[in-house]
Amino acid sequence: MRKLAFAFIVTLLIAMIPQVQAVNWETYKDPKGKFSMKYPAGWEQIDIPNTKQVLFGPKSNGLSCLILTIVKSGGTIEKFVDATRASGDTTSRTVSIAGSEWAVTITFTASSSDFDSVNNTYFDPMIKSVKVK
Repeated sequence: MRKLAFAFIVTLLIAMIPQVQAVNWETYKDPKGKFSMKYPAGWEQIDIPNTKQVLFGPKSNGLSCLILTIVKSGGTIEKFVDATRASGDTTSRTVSIAGSEWAVTITFTASSSDFDSVNNTYFDPMIKSVKVK
């Protein structure tokens, strides 16, 4: 009886583990060579005219990644700053990463109910892939 109960509990726990989504990645390289970052294949990449901003996101489900700024580092920006904030049904994560010459600030947004899953599947790997000059 114990073996049967143990097998049932193990099966139940395995069924509760979230399925890992396979993600294919592409690499964005800033045209001026200031930074690069991987992003999910199939996401749109839009350079916003007359700004230092690039928008990444899937075409349909409301996720987005906005490169807010690419600025001269000048040694005044901390190497890595990470803050998450919920507002209504949306959660945003803003990450600033400084290289020796440049700093980049990225904001990720998703619905609050999906944020943890989206953060683990997309945002964390994107952040880890950032290279700043």
